[in-house]
Amino acid sequence: MERRRLTSLFDTVAPLYDTVEPRFFQEMARRLVARVAEHRWSRVLDVATGPGVVLSEIAATGASSVGLVGVDLSTGMAREARTRLDAIGAPAQFAVMDAEHLGLLDGSFDLVTMSRAYLLPQREAILREIRRVLRPGGILAIAELGRLDRRWSWKDDLYARLLPRVPGIARPAFDAAIFRAELGAAGFDDVQVETDDLDVAFADLDEWWESSMSHGERGALGLMDDDARRTFFELADPRQCLEEDGRLHWRPEVLFGIARR
Repeated sequence: MERRRLTSLFDTVAPLYDTVEPRFFQEMARRLVARVAEHRWSRVLDVATGPGVVLSEIAATGASSVGLVGVDLSTGMAREARTRLDAIGAPAQFAVMDAEHLGLLDGSFDLVTMSRAYLLPQREAILREIRRVLRPGGILAIAELGRLDRRWSWKDDLYARLLPRVPGIARPAFDAAIFRAELGAAGFDDVQVETDDLDVAFADLDEWWESSMSHGERGALGLMDDDARRTFFELADPRQCLEEDGRLHWRPEVLFGIARR
């Protein structure tokens, strides 16, 4: 049931995903691709590709001869990714499939990327599948959020109050040491984990809401009826997120894991 709900959610948000400012998924993708730009690729796989943000960044490097493949559990996301890559003239193939059951040949990719999908219950199986489809010496590159911005904890408190029937999804403890250990345990070599700080600025709470409705957080916000939304805005107190420029800033840590098969 949970998987069907998430798939339906991402089918819905696909046309808007990473189109509403601030486009922080694009920034994460840009930083991820920059970390592997010195390598030569002939075939690239982007797992949980969403609307193809990472593949779009790879295409922007001018690697026109690279074979680009994206897979996602959401049909809507795979369709949107195809539309966006076509729009920039970047030939790519997309398929709907589970990340932990990749219907792809062994050793068929030089580079496998993944952004903001690593912290899933089945991540051990996902890493095994990624390693299987990488050629010997191939590169894995993953971007994931690490430490979150505690100044936004008020938001989660309001979710718990206004949506009591929705079970919370506990985010497992995750940091650079855990990331490095999991990649090593999955059989990858030359594991490196780097950290960056991300600064996402919103003009006000309304802009944050609009942005959040364009990605996964819509799963919670979309469950609020008009009364609950009014209450949310009445009780919201994001003042601790307000910085000198008058904008609300979200400053999470981003972890970049790079490893070799």
